[in-house]
Amino acid sequence: MHRLVEQTLLMLHMQASMIGGRQKVLTLMTEKSLLEQGYDVLLKCFQNFPDSLTCLYNYDNIDALFKDSLIDINEEKLQTCTSKGVLDICLSMEDDAHQRKPSEFFMSIMLKDYLEYVVDSSHTKGGVFFKLMIDILEKTNVHEKLAEIRPVEGLVTYLQKSIEVRQINEITASDMDHSLVGLLNLLRTLFTKFPQMKEKLPQKNKFIEFILHDCLFNKDTV
Repeated sequence: MHRLVEQTLLMLHMQASMIGGRQKVLTLMTEKSLLEQGYDVLLKCFQNFPDSLTCLYNYDNIDALFKDSLIDINEEKLQTCTSKGVLDICLSMEDDAHQRKPSEFFMSIMLKDYLEYVVDSSHTKGGVFFKLMIDILEKTNVHEKLAEIRPVEGLVTYLQKSIEVRQINEITASDMDHSLVGLLNLLRTLFTKFPQMKEKLPQKNKFIEFILHDCLFNKDTV
């Protein structure tokens, strides 16, 4: 079973790498089907043989697989396919108390390795990434371990500063800054899970005024 998990992870990585290197996805349905089948195989393996999760945790290229198939890929439908596969694994294995939970594993990758990368990248990259992070925070108990992954107060401060320095340059709804929206939604989710952080927010009133004025109302219009 471990061998099957390793081969499936390798297939997903190779598939994501090939897609990421193309300017245009020519066979979207085929690519989507392959990704769905791959994550379905992983889910069934983990459900029936929980010990096989160690193959996921020890896969050398898991960071690259995650980046290629969730962040850098240019097709949102394929990003969403990866996001659903990851979320299904997290939810399915959340009650397995004998191992490190996938929700903790993937949250660590997102917060430690790729949050800054997504924030600093094109504003079109972050939508699915942030939605997955928020879904995992809201639908699992990973927030209980969040301080071990990344200090919550420091994370809130980083999100606040990232929002404040971001250029508000949306013109139309189709030009939406998905990373800015993701930052705001992630901050809101953290306040829901850690209400005490609202009071620790530096210059809270000024920040709230900034969000209301700059982020919501001070946008160029066509």
